[in-house]
Amino acid sequence: MKWPRTLIVAVFVVVEACAPARPIRYYRIEIPAPLAATANTDFGVALQVASIDSPPIMRDGRILYQVGTHEVGAYEYNRWVETPDRVVQDCQVRMLRTSGKYPSVCTTRG
Repeated sequence: MKWPRTLIVAVFVVVEACAPARPIRYYRIEIPAPLAATANTDFGVALQVASIDSPPIMRDGRILYQVGTHEVGAYEYNRWVETPDRVVQDCQVRMLRTSGKYPSVCTTRG
């Protein structure tokens, strides 16, 4: 009597497929704005901040955690709004701009 067993498995698959998916939650790293420069010493040099290279596993948006010395896991339903490499680059640009020491600070992405 394999028919009832197959029917039970088929019903279970259909019910499982119709179950609501778990929502994805997004998190943002808020870095405080740097203090404005007190002494305006302009170096007269325009800066371009290059892109920061990070491993591919860090660029898909999932939040990573370390399990052991050599093992890394990723949360499937917890994601970064911006990838960590982008957050660091944006922070560097913001700090350099607010320092008042450079007439222009830009990135390679525009």
